[in-house]
Order: sequence, then structure tokens, then C-alpha cells
Amino acid sequence: MSASAWSGDSKLLDMPEHIAKQHAPVLPPPVTLSGSQLPAPGPVAIVATDTPLGKGALALFKSTLEGIPGIQLQYGAEQVSDKTRAIIWLDSSAANIGTLEQLLEAHKDIGFVQMPMAGINAYSPLVKKFKDRIWTSAKGAFAQPVAEHAFTLVLALLRYLPMRVRARAWGPNQGLSFYNRKVLILGAGGITLSLLTQIAPFHPSVTILRRKAEPLAPENIPAGMEGRIDVATLASLESHLPQVDVVVVACALTSETRGCLGYDQFKKLPRHALVVNVARGEVLQQDGLVKALQEGLIAGAGIDVTEPEPLPESSPLWGCKSTHPSIQTEDKFGGAGLANLIITPHCADTFEMVAPLLAVRFKQNVEALLSQNGRFEGIVDGEAGY
Repeated sequence: MSASAWSGDSKLLDMPEHIAKQHAPVLPPPVTLSGSQLPAPGPVAIVATDTPLGKGALALFKSTLEGIPGIQLQYGAEQVSDKTRAIIWLDSSAANIGTLEQLLEAHKDIGFVQMPMAGINAYSPLVKKFKDRIWTSAKGAFAQPVAEHAFTLVLALLRYLPMRVRARAWGPNQGLSFYNRKVLILGAGGITLSLLTQIAPFHPSVTILRRKAEPLAPENIPAGMEGRIDVATLASLESHLPQVDVVVVACALTSETRGCLGYDQFKKLPRHALVVNVARGEVLQQDGLVKALQEGLIAGAGIDVTEPEPLPESSPLWGCKSTHPSIQTEDKFGGAGLANLIITPHCADTFEMVAPLLAVRFKQNVEALLSQNGRFEGIVDGEAGY
């Protein structure tokens, strides 16, 4: 989630329970730490409280954490001391990485750091530098709303809704169904697992690309999707492109995934294919996407993430035109040659959606620290980068 999305938290404390709990974390089976792996219990510092997240949700986080038996909370970097054993870091941007680094350098007994975002690519060097500490992120916590957004983009593009919302006349009848489509998903984390559940009633055939071609655990295969999910390695990406109808990017940003989809890959897709990205902007080569849309190589695209963010008004993605045969050229029909393209401002997981989920993640992991039960959620793999 983008830092700019965070706002005041007065609504959060009064949020109805059925709304606050509408989403649940989607994670692989947890790994329980034990023995020497466990960080020592002690005071927990909530740091970077002057960030948009800190200003927007600090009251919610305090009310959630203060009820944990034995907790000692500290607020702000200035309260961090040699007694501090854990940091809850509230900056999802890279702006204050140096501050966190200084705190970890100065206080060697801080054994646990909780991050507020799912994608920690900007912090990967720091995680590797302090690999003796336990790092957890928000991965999996935001999976359901992000998957929901991805599916929304797919359905809207199949029905050519970008053109229909611009139209000023009845126009021609066009649109496609999602039923029985062939879907390629990059990544096998929480977003993908949640998306599988959401799309299962449409009976798609799905290929998931991940680092290792390990099959999904049986409990992660939704009812009705048995035998309809294949898993392969990301290295096999190009061999799958000619056969798919929809590509959904839901992977972490790593050295392997950075720029893995560009013009050369879009050329290999069927001309009716759609591309949706809800992961990180850098996974797609944006110049290649613009060129593929302009040349009509793909039928459309939906992107919630870009590089950079915010996407500059000068970007050729804004107002991008397409020569695809499905594109209407008459202005009154919402066409004017504009591509079947939806750009959303990194809003797949809004503040109201995820702040309660983040509070639950903080509570779960602080309890794991203080009780020494070792059941931390969202443990970061420093070498993998997520």
C-alpha cells in the first residue's frame, strides 16, 4: 500500500466488527521458532510514529497492543534504549531506512523487527545486514483485498468497461466472459492463494509460476479447482505465454522478477490476452507495455502499481492509444482509439481495509515474542527478499 493512502484513524476505532474482520491473512503453513532462534522478550518500541501510517493508525495500534499481558510499550526513536527488545516500524517508504539502521547498530539486543508492508524490497539490504534479527512483514495480511482488486480489473477489461464509462452513445455490443479462461499467475504468495478462491467458481485453468515448482499444499487448493492448477518455475515463463488468456502479476520484486515482462514477452501472448499487475511496478517494463498496447499486441492491461509512483502526468501510459481491432475509434462510443487500459493509484489495499489487519499482525507477533511461543507470522526470508 502506498504511504500517501494513510489518513486519520478516528473511523477505525469505531469500525463495525464484521467489517474489520472481513479479510483474513492468507499465508502458507506457519514456521514456529524455538530455542536459540527466539528473540528475547522485553520492551517493544513503536517507531516512525510521525509517518502517515503512524499519524493515521497509532491509536488503533496502541489500543490493540496495550491489552497484551506484560507488554511495555515505547513510542518514538528517542525512547529506544538498551532495554528495548523489539521494534514495530511504521514507515512503509524508504525515507527513514537510515534511522532504523542506526537504531539496530546502537542497540544490539533488539532481536525482532516488525515491518508494516508486504513488499520489503527497499529494506532487503538492511534485512541481510542484520540477518541475526527476526524480521516479519505484513505479507499475507493484505492478500484478500489485493486479489479482489486484481479480479476486478480482469472483469472490467474483459467487458471493455474503460470504453463504456467514456461513451456518450449506445455503441456496439462487445465483451468476453471469464469462464474457462486460461490464467497465468506470477507468484505463489497470499495474493495468489486468495485469488484462486475468488476465481474458482469460474472454472479457470491456472498456471502458477514461482521460484521452485513445488505444488500447492492441498489446503490451498479451493473446491472445484482440483486438477486445474499447474505449478512451474519462473524460468519457464516464456513457454507459457502463447497459451494464456490472462496474466496476473502477484509476485515479490526480486532480481529474478524485476523487468521479467517486457515487449518481447508481450509479443508472445495471444492478441486477446490481458495483463494485470498488482505486485510492484518494476516487474513490468513500462515502455514495453506502452509499445505492446500501441501496436495492439494485447487486448488490454490493468495496473495498480507503476514505476515511479505517483505515475507522472507526462507518462505515455496516460492517454495511451491502441490499434487493437477491439478498440473503438469513434469518440462517441468511448473509443477515440484509446487502449483498453485501467490505471489505479496503488489502491488495491486502502487504509480502511488493511489497518485492522495490520493491528492483528502486530498483536500476533508481539504475543509470540513475549510469550516465547515462537509463532511469528510473516517471517521474512532475507536471501529471497520477501
